[in-house]
Order: sequence, then C-alpha cells, then structure tokens
Amino acid sequence: MTPPAPAAATSTAATFVYEDGVSRQVGIDPDKTLLDCALAAGLEVGYQCRGGTCGTCIVRIGAGSIEQRFTGASALTTAERNAGMALMCRAYADADVRIELPYTSTWTSGGGRPGLKSATVTAVVAEADDVVRLEVELDDWVDDGEDFAFTPGQFARVRVPGTDDQWRSYSMFTVPDDLPRVGFVVRLLPGGAMSDYLVSRCEIGDRVDLEGPFGSFTARGHEGERHILIAGGTGLAPLLSIIDGFRLGTAKPPPIHLVFGVSDAAQLFFAEELELRRLWMKDISITLCADRPASGFQGRTGSPLVALPDLHVTPDDRCYVSGPPAMVGAVAEALLDHGATATRVYTEQFLADKESTHE
Repeated sequence: MTPPAPAAATSTAATFVYEDGVSRQVGIDPDKTLLDCALAAGLEVGYQCRGGTCGTCIVRIGAGSIEQRFTGASALTTAERNAGMALMCRAYADADVRIELPYTSTWTSGGGRPGLKSATVTAVVAEADDVVRLEVELDDWVDDGEDFAFTPGQFARVRVPGTDDQWRSYSMFTVPDDLPRVGFVVRLLPGGAMSDYLVSRCEIGDRVDLEGPFGSFTARGHEGERHILIAGGTGLAPLLSIIDGFRLGTAKPPPIHLVFGVSDAAQLFFAEELELRRLWMKDISITLCADRPASGFQGRTGSPLVALPDLHVTPDDRCYVSGPPAMVGAVAEALLDHGATATRVYTEQFLADKESTHE
C-alpha cells in the first residue's frame, strides 16, 4: 500500500511590490520585523534609524494585517495610519501580507547607497534667530554619479565634531548638481550638541563626518501633476532641494505651490532664495505664513493650515509636508479633509530630542 503523500508545507509570506510593478515574495518570521525579513531576503528597501523615528521605511499595507510595536516617538502620523501606512522597522505579521513600497525597484540600487564620507566646513551662517546654514565640501569626492549620489529630498547623518557617537540627521537643501558642496539648515536647540558646536566652536576648515544618503521623502508622480509643498521651519530644506531638482532636472517643471510657515517672522529664512525661484520658474507660487507676523510681513497670519483653502486641493495633487511633528500631523489630516488622496500625501517629521533624530 502506497503511503499518503505528505501534506504540502505552508509558510507565511510577504509580497513586496515596488512602484514600477516589480514584486518579490519572501518568507516572514512573526518574531522579526518586516524590515528585518526583507533585508534577510536581500531586498533593496529604504531604511535608516530602525527605531520608528525617521520615517524612511514607510510603506502601505495593501492586503493582510500587521501589528506595529512602538517604544517611543513615531514618524507615522495619524493620517498615515488611517490610510494603511506602516513603518517596516516596527511592523510584524503572522499571516500573508502585501507591502506596497513608495519607490521603484531601482531606487536604492547602485548610486545612492549609504556610505561614510569626510567633509570640510566651508560656511556657517546665521540665517535667522534660531537657524544656521551649514555648508561642507566632501573630501576626495569622485564625479562618477555614485559618490554620495542623493535624490533631492533625502537627508544625511552628521557626526557632531569632537564626539564619537553623537549623530544628527539633516536634510540637504542643495541638489546633486551642487556636489561636492552639500548644504544643511540647522535649527538651534538649547543645550543641543550640534547647536553648541555651531554657535561656540565651529570654524571654517573644520572636518566633519557624514553618512548617507537616507530617506524616501523624494519627488513622485508624472509630468503635469501639481505638487503642493508645505514646510514648517527647517522642514523647508528638503522641499527646496525638491524644487531645485525639478528646476534643474526637467525641461518643463510641474506646477508647484510652496507654503512655508514659521512661528515668528524673525525666524523666516531663505526669503531671497525663494524669491529667486519665483523669478526663475514659470509655474511656481509661494505663500509665506507666520503665527506672529512683523510689521510689513508679506504673507498670511497663522500656521500653514490657513493657506490650505486657497490651494483648492484635488485628489490628483502630490502633497509633501515636512517640519515639526505636530504641524506635519495637522496639515496631513487637513489635506485629506480638503480632498487630497491619502497615498499621495508624503510626510517628513523633524524631531528634536537628545537622540540621533531628524532635526
């Protein structure tokens, strides 16, 4: 008598689907995060902090269910949670699940792979009461399309000079065409390690270490789609990089509306740079907002929320929001209320604490 055939083995799998339609299926361990499972299988996925605070590994759960386990601050907004978004570094699954990645299958391959670089400080300029512009030039940079090849909107980690393990994350306001020059804007924080260095010790010629690029807060969409960019404070940096990426990288940049808000008009920075973009680009409009406007301020009184009704948001718009967590969360929710599509709202939260976070 022929013995019965053994039952087919079953396993839990996650299907990772990239924006260009390429998909990969990998087995998942319910005791490991989706990020760890993806990396173990050799998938190219974006990530950085592995603690839920940077937002680089954000994805959409297209089918199935997951559990997210947070131990502290999270880069995920309420609007993103409600839209089915998750952070792979905090997500676990014990049944089949479909993961939709917000970038193509070639996004992290080749050029752009994070690496360590040394650089030399070339400029440190007070742009506002609490904002400093820091510019560095990469040492031994090679113009091969791969050396620190970043996409506008990404960020780098910067080691605080004079320390061994204190790193801070800052978005570049420059673009790849500017390399080997790399520029950041830094919000000065009382008692902050990088703030203390910039205010009291930084000198032209200082050496600094960078690691990157990181992040998936980059431009999406197709020619002709309107891009709504909303920044609070130093959240302007990645958006200025995205704007210049369009300006320098396409023959016909898409329609862009930038809303830039600060708490106090004295904190407004890069006004001249923004005016130049208005002159250089045919289809860009810029709205400035300040909770406490000064005499002669040419803008709206209040947070960026006050500008949303005038934008006439549609489901087809691509919306990008960066800045302090409370502002990012409120604006992301309001965009949905005004008609934006949840999967077309992209966020980058700038956290400020003692850890190595995005400031």
